[in-house]
Amino acid sequence: MPNKTAGLKQNLNPIYQKLDKISDFSDIVKHELSELEKIEYPHLEQTLSIIIEQASGKIARLESLEKEMKDTMYMIENSTGDDKSEAISDYKSQLAKARIYIASINRLLSQVNSPYFGKINFKRQAENGYAERDIKAYIGKLACFDPDTRTPLVTDWRAPIANIYYRNSGPAKDVSFVAPRGKQIGDLAQKLQFDIGGGRFQEIYDVKTGNTSADAFLLNQLKQRVGKKLQDIVATIQQEQNSIIREETGHPVIIQGVAGSGKTTIILHRIAYLSYSQEDEIDPQKTLILAPNKMFLDYISDVLPSLGVEGISKNTYETWAKTILDWDKKYVLSNEEDNLKVKSFKGSHQFIKIFERFIEEFEQDVFDKMPDDPHKMTIEIRYFELKEEFPDIDMAERLDLAIGYGFAQDQFHHKTTGDFMGKLALNKRRMKKITDYVRKRLNVEKLYKSFFKLDHLFKDADVDNKFAKLVKNHTLKTFKSSGKFRYFKDEDLAPLVWLKTKLYGNKEYQNDYIIIDEAQDCSLFQLLTLFKCAKNNNITFAGDVAQSIIPPFYIDDWDQLIKLLDNYTNSDDISYHQLEKCYRTTAEIIDFANKIFKKKFPEGYKLPKSVLRHGDDVKIHMTSTEIAKLGKKNTQNELDSLIETINSDIEKGSASIGILCRDHKHASETFKLIKSQADQITRNVVSYTSNDFQDGVLVLPIDRAKGLEFDAVIIADVSAENYSDSYLDAKLLYVAITRALHRLHLTVPENSEISPLIESVVKNT
Repeated sequence: MPNKTAGLKQNLNPIYQKLDKISDFSDIVKHELSELEKIEYPHLEQTLSIIIEQASGKIARLESLEKEMKDTMYMIENSTGDDKSEAISDYKSQLAKARIYIASINRLLSQVNSPYFGKINFKRQAENGYAERDIKAYIGKLACFDPDTRTPLVTDWRAPIANIYYRNSGPAKDVSFVAPRGKQIGDLAQKLQFDIGGGRFQEIYDVKTGNTSADAFLLNQLKQRVGKKLQDIVATIQQEQNSIIREETGHPVIIQGVAGSGKTTIILHRIAYLSYSQEDEIDPQKTLILAPNKMFLDYISDVLPSLGVEGISKNTYETWAKTILDWDKKYVLSNEEDNLKVKSFKGSHQFIKIFERFIEEFEQDVFDKMPDDPHKMTIEIRYFELKEEFPDIDMAERLDLAIGYGFAQDQFHHKTTGDFMGKLALNKRRMKKITDYVRKRLNVEKLYKSFFKLDHLFKDADVDNKFAKLVKNHTLKTFKSSGKFRYFKDEDLAPLVWLKTKLYGNKEYQNDYIIIDEAQDCSLFQLLTLFKCAKNNNITFAGDVAQSIIPPFYIDDWDQLIKLLDNYTNSDDISYHQLEKCYRTTAEIIDFANKIFKKKFPEGYKLPKSVLRHGDDVKIHMTSTEIAKLGKKNTQNELDSLIETINSDIEKGSASIGILCRDHKHASETFKLIKSQADQITRNVVSYTSNDFQDGVLVLPIDRAKGLEFDAVIIADVSAENYSDSYLDAKLLYVAITRALHRLHLTVPENSEISPLIESVVKNT
């Protein structure tokens, strides 16, 4: 039985309680306003009056809906049998409607708080059939119209004219945008940026090309960021980000971006933009976002709804693959130890080519071992004719069509000779025998296992015989049934998905658009399976090769992916973007990081560039013994020191603090230690095993912190034992350091050798 509804308004943005106050502009003292504020306040007042009226009307309807739900609850509590079942069904329907309604109200309330963030004054020239005209457009997250005149009061940031706002850093000559009726050309005479909060101007920036106003607006927005869930950036989208967001579809896009460059935010805004600009081709409910883990998916979950986009599928590769394979809960990951060489090989381009040849040989083998039948040759000929004429048809469908064709031809022949009825029963038996044979051969799991027994495929590909045996034995040992469970390793998912779609097609699993974040941690085979499930090559891969820290480190150069995709699409069509500016982290933290990494990373790698947002210096905490090395005895003084650092950051306004550890074991032990002192911390202490991104003190291994950001970061035990001079350890520290929005702390055991990666930096700090 459902619980009693506990006041639907509690789910609303608290600003709904201030609507009357916000709508009353009598508090604005005109003689205290700047000239720009005097000009701009009338439009703000008009816009807010309309949005508040809409929000108030919806809130009144929500109150009615709440009353209906309470009446339905009363029916549930006082009914039996069919009446009770019907009332429960009604309640569930009302609850679903209420959730949708609350989301729509909250979008309006968000607009009440800040209805727009920019304005352009575009002086259109008399060209292409357009008359000369001054066009003023206020740019916001969502559009708003005058209900009486349908005049746009706020233009959606995704509208064509808004491109002028994002592409130009100030007034400019001969700018243009493409409207539904054609190209409009003119001059950008003015660009304003607004910091609006609580329905009032906090600041207005008159942006001139080359002046400091644009930087001031950006820095002000960045300083306001707190390490909660990821938020939209529509007010601060930069030129290089805008070009990716608005790029045309129909080809793969690769984004290589340094930590904090906005890769994740860009791809989410790209989805929002495409669902608006190409709504007939890109359906949000047929769009897929792949991310590394469930906490990361939760971390990004608020961005698209805040932009008015609902229904996007978000998944990890494992869950997505298991859905395609139609695997239920009895399929579980094998706990056998990974063999990283085997894992790397199964994700490689070389393995893909071997596997493709296996499928080709299997295709012919189906006919070579098909039961003898007078129709066999006709079926085979017809099958390969269909393959030539209709290459997109899957193997199972081609076989069905070919078998049907072969026996239909025979039936037609016997109709003309008069002995049709005598042959019909015999042909049915023959056809069933061949069909049953084909169905038995097209078993994905059995076929996959048989692949590893074909030694000649590996030999012909110059795979060392000893290694080929290792691959075979490891696979057959880990991909098996035992009791009620069926075990698999994650490196087997991509070839199994590829085999399933080759045999039975991928139409059911195709998406209008696919986004892969942290793509450098996917194998080439995984990325290929996703690429083949994206309609019209509509796919974006985003990542950073310097953050490839999860063994076996699949991708260290995007040329590997480009070379692979070139076999399935023209590589000239692949779009590549490189982002170097870090918008997340302060200049002090970026400078600290670059001193460590400039000698470690490959010569061609572009280190992050700060956007001159300054903050606290990086703090190095020398401890009398090893705080984070929890296998040894720790004194209360050391723990108190750590708690003091955490509470100090909380007092400075940190909503989230990430305590980052070398590996999962280290993180688990650290969590237990800090959790034991949770009563001394004013925020929740959260383990990385949680699937939800929460405010508070989050204790994570570095590999689970990728893609996340925190107000403050504490990296535990930066000793030589934990971080050697290796390239991998440099990348681990790079990821950890660049998670910090505002403050960074490193703990270094005084009685241990300092990591050589930071030793020289520490000496100069």
